[in-house]
Amino acid sequence: MDLPALIPFRGDWDQWAKKNEYLHRPETESVCFLFSFMKGWDGDTPFLKIDLTDDQQRFIDSLIQDCRVRTDPYEEEWFWKTMTERGSGNPYRYQLNFHPELILCGMA
Repeated sequence: MDLPALIPFRGDWDQWAKKNEYLHRPETESVCFLFSFMKGWDGDTPFLKIDLTDDQQRFIDSLIQDCRVRTDPYEEEWFWKTMTERGSGNPYRYQLNFHPELILCGMA
């Protein structure tokens, strides 16, 4: 009960906004959250490294600048197609430096 945790709240669809919804009535009269933690990673090596080409980085930088004046959303398919084209056939490359032990904690 004393472990720190964050419950996502990015909008009305997210977990914290639904904190008073009971999905399994009448079996339960409380809201339940499930938390996960990674155990074991220690060191100076990044847990995950994502490599982007210079062209991909410029593309993302341009999107950041463009979103300040743009009101309509980007299409996901267009984004990944463009990232793949600018990444020589790869939308991104990543290196996973640690295979964590995953601990799931729940309270009901």
